[in-house]
Amino acid sequence: APGRCAALLVALDDVVGATQPAALVVPSGDTALAEAAREVAAEHGVALLQPPAAELPLLEWVATLPPEGLRRWHEPRVTLCVITERRPASLERLLASVSAAHFLGDTVDLSISADADADAGTLALSRGWAWPHGATRLAVRAAKGGLVAAVAEAWTPDGYHSHGLLLEDDIEVSPYFYVYAKLALLRYAVSGEEGGGVPASGHAAGGLLGVSLYTPRLVELTMPRRRVDMQADLGTLPASAGGGVPHLYLQQLPCSWGSLFLPRPWLLFRAYMQARLEGAPGPLVPRSASNGWATSWKK
Repeated sequence: APGRCAALLVALDDVVGATQPAALVVPSGDTALAEAAREVAAEHGVALLQPPAAELPLLEWVATLPPEGLRRWHEPRVTLCVITERRPASLERLLASVSAAHFLGDTVDLSISADADADAGTLALSRGWAWPHGATRLAVRAAKGGLVAAVAEAWTPDGYHSHGLLLEDDIEVSPYFYVYAKLALLRYAVSGEEGGGVPASGHAAGGLLGVSLYTPRLVELTMPRRRVDMQADLGTLPASAGGGVPHLYLQQLPCSWGSLFLPRPWLLFRAYMQARLEGAPGPLVPRSASNGWATSWKK
């Protein structure tokens, strides 16, 4: 009823005006509460989070964010960048896992990059995949470039709030991959905790390049390579900090099995890779196995 909606709007406006929250969380939908929340959030300049009702339990971690991270919830934009060639079955597995993930009501674009010799099945799948969370784009290379070129060309930031999440077609993701990526992005890059984010330059202080979705199982820079169990080595967080949750940690080698990259470091990487592709010599690191990597984009 109109009177009831007006009363809800007034009550919500009073609460927000009195408490000055960093954000409001309201389930998405055409409800009186959602309509009132949109109006009140716009009036008070408060971030409005509107995940589907079923995803509300996934937002418990929001309380761990600093207020600045909440206020800038909608500032970072993420594009999923899928790199593929001639593996339609594997690509379908990846796209199915991505489509089953939780995106918390965010708009997330999907970009698929295929090499020049991609087969008909891969191209048909890429063109026909339904994606309800944002825009879609398919780029097919005119000449074969290989993995190094494919990675370097997979994403171009269109601003300092643009972020690319790269996925090769031989993996699949957890339903919670975006939830984790969003938490890490807001905490360590946008709000500045640990990473000291500086969105004006698109580059987090302390040399933070991105967020890995994968925990390495091998130390790749020594020969012979050796296995490592980071959770066993680092242990888990104490009960006072979450209890039983694996530690996050910093590493210098980028992860090729799913990573979210920040815009400015990626632009610097693209410039470096362009020079490499044009024949510039690669770096030599004393006693590093990477000196023998001829086709790795991580070198």
